[in-house]
Amino acid sequence: MKIASRWMMTAAGAAVVAFVGTRPVPLRGPQLGAGMADVADVTSEGDAAPAFPPQPPSDQVKYLQQLLNELRQENEQLATLDDQVVEMRRDMADREAERHAEAAGQAAQQAALLQTLDTLRRDEGALSTGDTSGVDDDLAGAEASLWGRALFEVQAAREALAREDLYPARLHIAAALAEGQVLQ
Repeated sequence: MKIASRWMMTAAGAAVVAFVGTRPVPLRGPQLGAGMADVADVTSEGDAAPAFPPQPPSDQVKYLQQLLNELRQENEQLATLDDQVVEMRRDMADREAERHAEAAGQAAQQAALLQTLDTLRRDEGALSTGDTSGVDDDLAGAEASLWGRALFEVQAAREALAREDLYPARLHIAAALAEGQVLQ
């Protein structure tokens, strides 16, 4: 608060000095004592310079054209920067969309794997009771969503089922289930 009031006092004093210095008629004020000089006596008429010296019209036109050219250049630079920002935002949006699509694809793959593992558990139970109906179709569908060792075990189970050898088919399905747990 002290700084603000000091600044205001300084600014007011400077404004008074500037006003008094540019005024052709001295201000009326208290009578000066002996040996004191009046402000009007100290400042001369030649000290006051106009804030904007008059310029010939051709110089004004050139100056305004120069300002206009500078503003156009700045506008072009700003437009370029704006285009770059728009492109960066578009790239960020594209990357975000790719991440969402990738996450959705992984979620779908995970869901398909879980469904396949549930089907394999059901088929293993069916084979333990000697029921083979639909097991070969389920195993064929499981091949589409499995990979690696789990896929190899499902293919081996299909071969054992084709030979009507149910026990090895159950063992291969159990191995495929164990490998499927690792895939999760």
